[in-house]
Amino acid sequence: MEAGNNREITNILKQYKEPSGIIKFDEVMKVPLSDRLPSLAEKNIMHATMLVVAAITMAFEKMSMKKKVDGVLINNIADEVIDTCGEDNLGMEDLMLFLQGLVRGKYGNNDDMTVSKFMNLFELYREERHKAIVEHREKEADYLDSLGDPTDRIKGKTLLDEQLASYASRIQEKNDEIKLLRREQNDKK
Repeated sequence: MEAGNNREITNILKQYKEPSGIIKFDEVMKVPLSDRLPSLAEKNIMHATMLVVAAITMAFEKMSMKKKVDGVLINNIADEVIDTCGEDNLGMEDLMLFLQGLVRGKYGNNDDMTVSKFMNLFELYREERHKAIVEHREKEADYLDSLGDPTDRIKGKTLLDEQLASYASRIQEKNDEIKLLRREQNDKK
């Protein structure tokens, strides 16, 4: 049963990763806010904690540690994760991707664990996530900047529209001048 669950989790997490294994944080950020840990904890803290405890327990069971990790430590880690998840609006997907990396050795050899060690390692994931999100937003902003002023796009204005408006304004000014000159000539007669 456990092997089946692990395979299912791996398959679910694939949607958030490149074939090379690099995390697609832009996909992770598409998880609705209502489905992320802060919202889940707000709705039902016991359920959210249970999910985090189960995820951490499964990960630790796969790791070969010198000392068996007990339930008290796992609960303390889960509480810390829940307490800090609102700082960057983490989802269960974030936690699962981090735990998958932890189990696979991405964060070094971890043959013993404490709350502070776990949170320091989790912080590495969070920093990687933050950096990727900032880069993604900068690329989006650059792309939007390359399209020009958004109000012009909304209004449908183009450079040609602006030039035509300018010509129309000049033509109106010239028409007004001609009318004024005609009036003056008629007044002189």
